This record gives sequence, structure tokens and C-alpha cells, in this order.
Amino acid sequence: MRLCIGRIPVDILDNNEQAKKRIIELANRTNTPSFVVTLNPEIAYRAEIDRRIRYIVRHSSLNIIDGIGIAKIIKWKTGITPTRITGVDTIWQVLMNVDDDIPVFLYGAKPDVLNTVVEKLVSSNPNINIVGISHGYRPWDRVAEEIIKARPRLLLVALGAGRQETFMYHYIRPLTIPILSIGVGGSFDVWSGKVERAPKQVQDLGLEWLWRNIKQPSRIGRLMYSMMYMITALKKEVRECEK
Repeated sequence: MRLCIGRIPVDILDNNEQAKKRIIELANRTNTPSFVVTLNPEIAYRAEIDRRIRYIVRHSSLNIIDGIGIAKIIKWKTGITPTRITGVDTIWQVLMNVDDDIPVFLYGAKPDVLNTVVEKLVSSNPNINIVGISHGYRPWDRVAEEIIKARPRLLLVALGAGRQETFMYHYIRPLTIPILSIGVGGSFDVWSGKVERAPKQVQDLGLEWLWRNIKQPSRIGRLMYSMMYMITALKKEVRECEK
């Protein structure tokens, strides 16, 4: 089921396993640039105020609920209790289950973080086909050229909310190659071990966002986007999206 919170579409899935299978299926069958969004209130609010991000969110093949705030809005407005699909876990499981048929390109984070992620991926899944990598501190046009030459079917962009969707809008959307792009935020930092995940009990309570803000005070400013979205979303209609 796909619901729209105002202009923002959201897909209701049963669990991470179903999301993983959908993403792998999309990567296998896409014929043109397509997108998966790990949607949280921050990205949703950025989509409300930035047409480039809104394009990616509204034209995605799948918007998974990767934010407890999105789930809460749907429950409050419709009575449906959707499952939160944690992007950092789901995308890792995708990478654990791909092989030569789905070549992968990793873009973002610092060089040492990216290298650690690649080592862990290859060690954990020897069948993974990584056709290119680039850290997140290079000119976007240079990276885009490398992506075009590498022709991955799965592109993970870890530039942070807003920047990663803007990159995909300007450099991936206009392409003619079959490629599924996913903005993964700070997932590379988590997978590398640089950023500690919240304890399981905190995750289960839906308070991982609070844990991360306590651990990384520099993120507090981004919390304002989430708060603004929750305020505006409460005023919006939640309905089944038009086909």
C-alpha cells in the first residue's frame, strides 16, 4: 500500500525482509534511473521546501518508513500502525544478498570510513560486485562521470539528507542507464563502526533519533527540520496515493 501524507508518498511494508526483497527486485528489473528513499521527518520536510528533493521523493519506486515520526503521523491520521523499516539495517541486508548480477557503486563519507565499509562488505559477502567507490569530498561532476563509466545497477549515496537527493536529482535523474539509487545518510559511518548504534531497547522504543542527537550534539540543528515536519504533517490529509 502507498499512502500520501499531503504530497509525500510513503510505502507500507510488513518488515525489513520484505523491504530487502523489494529493493533487490527493483535493482534487477529497472531499465532507467529509479530511486529508493529511506524516509524520515527531516527528509520529508526538506522535500516540502525543495523541489529537487521533492522530485526524488515523489518519483521514487519505494519510500520506506525510516523514521518513527512518519509512522506516528500515519497512525494518528488513519489508525493504521505501520512498521518502521530501518534503512541502515535493510540496506546492509541488501548488500549481503547481491552478487555479480547487481554491480554496486558506493559514494560518500570520508576515505577511511569508505575503505573500512568496503573491507567489511567484501569480507561478509565475497560475491558482492563493487564496481566503483568514491569518498564524499570530491566534485560531484567527477563522481558522476565515474558512475556512468562503471554502470552500476545499485548506487548508494551517503552524503546526508538533502545533499544526497540533490546529487541524484542533478546527476542521476537525467541518465539513460538502468540504475537504482538509494540515499543512505550516515549508514557508512554506522557500518564502519565509527558511529555507535543506540542500544536495542532504545531502537525498539523508536528513540534512536534522540540517542544520536545526544551522542552527536552537532545534529541538533537538523532536529528542527523534523519538528517542523511533524507540525505541518498534522495539518495534512493522509490518503491512498493516486495511481
